[in-house]
Amino acid sequence: MAQQFNSEQFDTRLLAWGGFLSVNDQKSNKENRWILNINVSAREIVVVQHEQQHARYPFDAVLCCFANLKYDNAVMIFWKNAKPPLQFFFDSASDRDSVQQILESIPKNGVERASAAIGCVAEFATMCEKKGKMKWAARQIVLCKSRILVFRDQNRKTSQFPLQMISLLEPSIQIALSQQYPKSVDIFAQEKHFFFKLSSVNEVKEFIDRMSKTRERMTHEAHAFAKLQMMKLSESKRNMMQKSMVARQDYVSRREISSRRFNPNNVDSSTSVHKIMLANGSTMSFKGLDAASMTDIGSGGPNIKRKGKRIKFDKQFKPQKHKADIFMWGKARPSRLFPKHSASPIPFKHDDLSKKRFVLIASAKDGTHCMGMTDNDWSFVWGECSFTGALGLGAKIKSTLPYLLKPLKKQNVIQVACSARHGIAVTVTSKAFGWGAKGLTGLDFDTQEPQPLPFLDNKGILGVDCCGTHSVAYSTLNCDVYQFGMKGPWLGFQDSSKTFGKVEFGQEIMSQADKLAVIKVCVATQYSLYLLSNGQVFTTGVNEHGRMGCGKDISESTSPIPVRLNDAIGEISAASFHCAFVSFKNKLYTCGVGADYRLGHENEQTCYEPSYVQNLSQVKCARVECVEDRTFIITKYGAVLMFGVEPVTRTTYRKPFVFEFLRTHRVYQVCGAKDFTVALGVVSKEQVLQPAVESDPQDLHTDMKMGDNYNSYSSTAANTINQNNVIGNGQQVNTMIGGSYAQSSGPSGPPPMVPLDANPGFRNMAKPLPEVVPAANPYGGGDNAPQQLPNPYAMNNGFGPPQFGGPPPPPQFGDQQQFGGGGPPQFGGPPQFGGGGGGPPPVPQFGGPPAFQNKGRPPPTKRR
Repeated sequence: MAQQFNSEQFDTRLLAWGGFLSVNDQKSNKENRWILNINVSAREIVVVQHEQQHARYPFDAVLCCFANLKYDNAVMIFWKNAKPPLQFFFDSASDRDSVQQILESIPKNGVERASAAIGCVAEFATMCEKKGKMKWAARQIVLCKSRILVFRDQNRKTSQFPLQMISLLEPSIQIALSQQYPKSVDIFAQEKHFFFKLSSVNEVKEFIDRMSKTRERMTHEAHAFAKLQMMKLSESKRNMMQKSMVARQDYVSRREISSRRFNPNNVDSSTSVHKIMLANGSTMSFKGLDAASMTDIGSGGPNIKRKGKRIKFDKQFKPQKHKADIFMWGKARPSRLFPKHSASPIPFKHDDLSKKRFVLIASAKDGTHCMGMTDNDWSFVWGECSFTGALGLGAKIKSTLPYLLKPLKKQNVIQVACSARHGIAVTVTSKAFGWGAKGLTGLDFDTQEPQPLPFLDNKGILGVDCCGTHSVAYSTLNCDVYQFGMKGPWLGFQDSSKTFGKVEFGQEIMSQADKLAVIKVCVATQYSLYLLSNGQVFTTGVNEHGRMGCGKDISESTSPIPVRLNDAIGEISAASFHCAFVSFKNKLYTCGVGADYRLGHENEQTCYEPSYVQNLSQVKCARVECVEDRTFIITKYGAVLMFGVEPVTRTTYRKPFVFEFLRTHRVYQVCGAKDFTVALGVVSKEQVLQPAVESDPQDLHTDMKMGDNYNSYSSTAANTINQNNVIGNGQQVNTMIGGSYAQSSGPSGPPPMVPLDANPGFRNMAKPLPEVVPAANPYGGGDNAPQQLPNPYAMNNGFGPPQFGGPPPPPQFGDQQQFGGGGPPQFGGPPQFGGGGGGPPPVPQFGGPPAFQNKGRPPPTKRR
């Protein structure tokens, strides 16, 4: 039996929501707000502005109601008389869902029950004075669920509609004690301040406490309702909705990006174009910038040129000319971002991210999310976080696929940085934005969306970096460095009580301030590194385990001190417990904790001063990225190497490991998060030059075991081409990795080495092998064996060193009955020789050790 609606018990005035009737008002005309009221007693929908009715729609005229897929927090109400649908843009998704729930219950005659669930009973009401444009006026505040309604007075007959409505679930709402007016509450919502004066300070504190608790409670209810709605749907319908929404968002995103993309080669004489150097060393062009809008950057004016040199690649990355591809590997954050929703230790090209034309990427080294900037200066974020607001997408978003940060959409962002708890962005006009934890952004409150950082205005900043203890903003035109965050020596202040200020370098540096500039600043947990244009590196913070590179005698420093380096440095990177430096001679130096072989010195000893990595003596390093327990190196030619621990399989690399799969691209940037990695590269016409590094077979066998569960981590291609290279009778088979061989025995094998021809994005490989005429299998195998010659030479691609080039000799068949039957062998190693036979495989004639290393002899064969 349906619940009876008692008009005396329920107040239908409280079923009111604020918002906009058009997207233009939502974007620009913020004052043109409307009230949508659902009058259950009169069974009608009323649109009100300034207590005056604008339109009335009876319940019987409602045909259906849908959420708008293009615009967030919007609902579309369709009518039976074929009139244009009513679009209403709410302040939060919860408000949209509440109205949609009531309207969907109209055809089912369940409006009364839905209204009672949504809330039409006042939970709290009080009289106050509201600050207007001219004076204070008496008003009544009513709290109903997550809605704060402001009425003219307490009389229901004269105040039929609220003057204003404030949603407690609005992402950017802030409620605090007013610093401007006594005994007043300051509510920041709808991008403006509301001031309500109560009778005493105690009432103000009780009001703020009540609002905070209500907001927390309603947030949990909104999450539970959204989860319940998804659980009601079948799995096939959920998948269909997800695919349709992703396709729609992808179409809209590509259409809008193409409309705003700037082609520097298509410029008329009346367009002002300025080239800006990004943090990764590439140059990007901006149009429409004038000197008046760029007064904050100092004497450089619109011609922003960084002092000092950067280590250059063999071929430079040109953002608005080259289309960069994005590769990812590691744990899936979120799971639906990766193929098959599972982790992958092997790099794979992410098609959706590659379409967005990223020119710069950044990751939270202590977190699990990543950011990127496109060639039309849009900023995207994807991944997961545990702290509310770290993604910058609102209070309830803690996991997302690649999503646009809308507040930064038209700000001409040139760099982004993030940590597990906050993020920072800087624009070409030297404006800074922050979001996340207030102790790290320098704001007085936690923010869920990007907010301007006023204390960095007129500082001329062009670069930023973040970590879990503090943030840094600096200018690349001079030696101005500003740090803010948690108190400590890592900020570089003599006054330990300060949380924001300018880092003061020594007299020797300041005397050359007109000639020197800060090229790059890297921050990590409790310490900072500063790279100057003359190649010197300075540091401040806590020298735990020698990570600052200033020796064992110095425990901490509140003022910048030099790092003990002899060569001029061009690139730096810092992680929690180790750091790395690349000199202009393309040499790599590391210091800090040596556990897990993260320093590349083939041992786990702690280095208190930067030490040269001998394993890379034949490699020209151009970039370095330190992340937790691993280190990445990018060579001058775009190849990627790593030593340390791989997060998915927990494989330990004592010596540099080359990512063969990435050699189809020139990689220009690698960013590592806590358990996954992102790389940015441009497809190469030829295979990238193989780094001349040596791999240790003993290390590969003992420390890099994948285990029996490896197939659960890898993708389809990896499962196809990486199998345990073990002979059926338990004998060991050698697998070529890099320039050496590694043995495998038992159920575990060496790390996966993906062949170059397995990359679907590489289109310039050697021509595929011609089709082979079906013939009798020369290996024997019986009637069930496939009647086609096996192809054990899939890695013959025409590129690379001798071990990959040229076809090997035909197999020595010998006694054909000694080979077991079966299909063609898998890629990445010698053919499988299962069955009862034990005859030796073909002997290679193009260098390298023999196929078996059992004391110089082939394994014994069984006699029949």
